[in-house]
Amino acid sequence: RMEKRWRVAVDVMLNKLNSSTNSCEHICDISVDDAIVKEALSGRPLVTEEVYEGIPLATYSVSMRGACIEAVARAVDSQLHSNIASVPIDQTCINGARRGWNNTSYDWTRGVIR
Repeated sequence: RMEKRWRVAVDVMLNKLNSSTNSCEHICDISVDDAIVKEALSGRPLVTEEVYEGIPLATYSVSMRGACIEAVARAVDSQLHSNIASVPIDQTCINGARRGWNNTSYDWTRGVIR
């Protein structure tokens, strides 16, 4: 479900977890300010927002950021190899459905190289 309000989304997730139709069991509540949580998060790797902070890609969604980086890589590839990179031919999934541009088995070709 594409809920944009985080409080509503949390309630939906908790209701699913607390449902009698699954085997999840509520053990305890813990604050994000708890020492154990702080210790666990202290060694965490950088999150995407921190990596892209201060540059335009920071405000893009993951898929949009990926599409932009792919377009730059494709343009560089075309300039380095004096060609026009081509997009994948129409592909189909195992169930016969047509693959979307973001679900192909490769991003572009340079001659016979994927």
